[in-house]
Amino acid sequence: MQRVEPAQPALLGQDTFYSVQAIISSAGAVTLYCNHQEFTELEYGDKLYEKVAGTILAMRRSAEPYPCYITDLDLSRRLPAEELQTVRFLKKKAELERRLNTAMQTFV
Repeated sequence: MQRVEPAQPALLGQDTFYSVQAIISSAGAVTLYCNHQEFTELEYGDKLYEKVAGTILAMRRSAEPYPCYITDLDLSRRLPAEELQTVRFLKKKAELERRLNTAMQTFV
């Protein structure tokens, strides 16, 4: 016989949720903030995504691989107001998430 039991929802707290923000400068340089820690292309160059991925993985309780998502994206310095379209945000967000998640795979 099967029965349904209520599950306790996971509570979001500082231990389970990390803010990952991205700001793209007018010159196209990427700055990522992970849990309020700044990571810039000027500082890390082409190792930026690996550095952020390593930081995210170090904060996780579980070693299980699961994707990382950008929680906030600012393109306003990169594009004029008339060009700020949702599709541009979504494409850039997907690109940044892909790069972060690919970098995470190097640690697995």
